[in-house]
Amino acid sequence: MKLDFNNLTTEGIEFTVNVNLYNPTKIEFGIDEFSVIATTEENEEVGRLIILGDIVKPKESSVFKSKGSLHYNAFDSNKIKFSINGILRGKIGGLEKLINISTSSELIIPDITDFIFKNEPIDFQIPVQFKFRLKGIVTTVGFKIFNPSEIPLEGRNLVCGIYRLDGEQKQTGRLTVLSEPKGLEIILDGNNLGKTPAFLMEVDEGIHTLQVKNSKIEIYIKPGKTLKLSYHKEKFIFIPVAEKEIKKQPGPEVKNEMSKARLKQSKDPIQLRNEKNRQQAIDRFNNFLKGTQDHF
Repeated sequence: MKLDFNNLTTEGIEFTVNVNLYNPTKIEFGIDEFSVIATTEENEEVGRLIILGDIVKPKESSVFKSKGSLHYNAFDSNKIKFSINGILRGKIGGLEKLINISTSSELIIPDITDFIFKNEPIDFQIPVQFKFRLKGIVTTVGFKIFNPSEIPLEGRNLVCGIYRLDGEQKQTGRLTVLSEPKGLEIILDGNNLGKTPAFLMEVDEGIHTLQVKNSKIEIYIKPGKTLKLSYHKEKFIFIPVAEKEIKKQPGPEVKNEMSKARLKQSKDPIQLRNEKNRQQAIDRFNNFLKGTQDHF
């Protein structure tokens, strides 16, 4: 007896039984049917099928085949026992002889996911639409699943998270290559960058291999810095580069405070006294107009 598991259905998992029956006698036997019963380790029946019989000629073999299905509670067990029973009928000297036959076999239950993804995997698609609004971005997210099996799958607790992925920004520096004579090809990390002289070429930060003619050298590019080399008489010469220092300009608040301080420092004592007398005269005139002072 040979057992094979096939596909999942709404009823359970299909299995195929092949019974190979050999007749060693010189008498022809006939069989009406076989019954196959599947039980768990707890002796719970989880499947049953009937195999129709036929004639088995002397000294020959016959194969009987049929399909059935196991209930899903069969997956709660580690092993399933398949028992087969049948009755052979033979005639000897005009008398009919009945022979009971029976056999059994155990099979380990496979993982149910092996059947769901047997032919093709589950296909997930997440279509996303973005619409820009004044308050932000409105996002519509869909969730499309293709189920390749013949049983329904239920999706629960589906959570969709949206994250911003900031790629690592590469730092760059600059590379200047001169040579004597001019017009020599510049190879950087196997890539042709042109011919000398080449000024202020943007190069990623890190270690690189520079080649001019047949000479190679490893160089290190610092972020925001310029590396300057000259190729002369089969040798590389590093040339110092003076980086311009950019002074940071003060902000508006700092400028305002500096202006006030400068204005305050520029006034001498005589100027301050004249401004005070002028303000007092203006105050007396305003009081005279209001009637709070009888003379100006």
